[in-house]
Amino acid sequence: MEDVRAHFDEVAESSVIGSLLWRQDDFTIVNAIIQGHDKFYSGKFRRIYQACEQLNARGVYIDTTTVASELRNMGHIAGVGGSLGLHEILNEQPVYTQKALLDYCRTVFQKWHLRQLRLVLDTASARIENGIVDVTEFLDSLEKDVSEKTRSRLSNCEPVLLKDAANAVLADIVQRMKDQKPPPSLSTGFPSLDGMIRRLRPGTLTIIAGRPGTGKTALAMNIAEKASIATLDGIPQNVIFFTKEMSNSELALREMSAFFDVDGGSIAELKGTPKDVAELTRNLAQLSMLRLFFVDNANISFGEIKAMVQQLRYRLQRSKEDVGLVIVDYLQLFRGIEKKGGKFAASREQEVAELSREFKIMSREFNVPVIVLSQLNREVEKRGGSKIARPKQSDLRESGAIEQDADTIIFIHRDTMPPEPGENGFGDAKNKDYVGELIVAKARGGTTGIVPVSYNGSRFRFLELDTTDESPGGEWRDVG
Repeated sequence: MEDVRAHFDEVAESSVIGSLLWRQDDFTIVNAIIQGHDKFYSGKFRRIYQACEQLNARGVYIDTTTVASELRNMGHIAGVGGSLGLHEILNEQPVYTQKALLDYCRTVFQKWHLRQLRLVLDTASARIENGIVDVTEFLDSLEKDVSEKTRSRLSNCEPVLLKDAANAVLADIVQRMKDQKPPPSLSTGFPSLDGMIRRLRPGTLTIIAGRPGTGKTALAMNIAEKASIATLDGIPQNVIFFTKEMSNSELALREMSAFFDVDGGSIAELKGTPKDVAELTRNLAQLSMLRLFFVDNANISFGEIKAMVQQLRYRLQRSKEDVGLVIVDYLQLFRGIEKKGGKFAASREQEVAELSREFKIMSREFNVPVIVLSQLNREVEKRGGSKIARPKQSDLRESGAIEQDADTIIFIHRDTMPPEPGENGFGDAKNKDYVGELIVAKARGGTTGIVPVSYNGSRFRFLELDTTDESPGGEWRDVG
């Protein structure tokens, strides 16, 4: 087992303490990065820093005299070598520059981070040696522990001056104008929807919600198809689609139906003609242009999703590709984040709130757009009399934090009840066809509004209504 002392930099710790004894004004800068005396490995430096924390909290000036007095009150003055020990640290302080100080602070924090990870991995190793009963639970627990230790990122610890942030934004805009590159984002395949939500941007969480039978999975697949042929800054983007409800073969058949414009139900029930099957076989190679991955594990946990996305990214980056979009179908089928001892949150609302927050954090950590499908409450069907009323954000099932965490919320609305699915999951395709709306109920940085659409239930394809046409009702166009 590796000694955690290997992850210790005495020079960095001594330099940070020396700078504080020399210049009190540095404490605010230092503490913003180090975030507490527990980050020091050396007991001597840890106790000195704790004394500085206590003095700063009381508004007392920090120097060798006040720190020595505080250490005497704490009973630790002998442990740091007395007042002479403090002066020795001060005298060993290298020539002061703020950049050097910041580098030392980052080193102290990073070494602490590595020691914490070492402890997590040592604990995991010991559990393996003692025998693991439930491998899935063990991997979930390990992923959660590692995530908690690595969630704090040094690059986010330092405040950024508005002027610097604005300069960075402007420089990026100027460079992209020069290179004729738009901001990184993926199209949904629906021009009006793209205009409202400003497309699918890295680091954003989008919720697509609707009642059963409204075509949530189909809409997500239509978006996935468009995104899976995209490139960002010359890098091909891949889509990974997690489902707890359907098999890979069902999703593949749906995509074939939509992509080749054939009746999926007829093919699934072997009612298609030999000519239809031969046509599919001939054109199957065209599907290779879609960089779309399916994961159909009904028992997959959030931790496994995160680990799988990370693994796929590593794999793709070797061939200069990346994961551009993550889709999860659907939120209410997931258990909450499992705590130690196999326990979950006290209520279902709390579980969904935890999941919603974790998916948002994942989108930021991986810098990819994440789409999560969600159910709506039955209450929406009880409003509006003979026709179903348009849904509201409060209709999100176990909504809680979903409204707050999501950057974009899109409702699929049809004002009549959808038919029940058939045994093969396709149901009566003709009765599934409908004219409806994609309602943008929330769009952070964009605008809310309604996109008129039609849904072809036999081909699992949404089409956008071209409202620019002056003829009655306009025209439907395939924007995929």
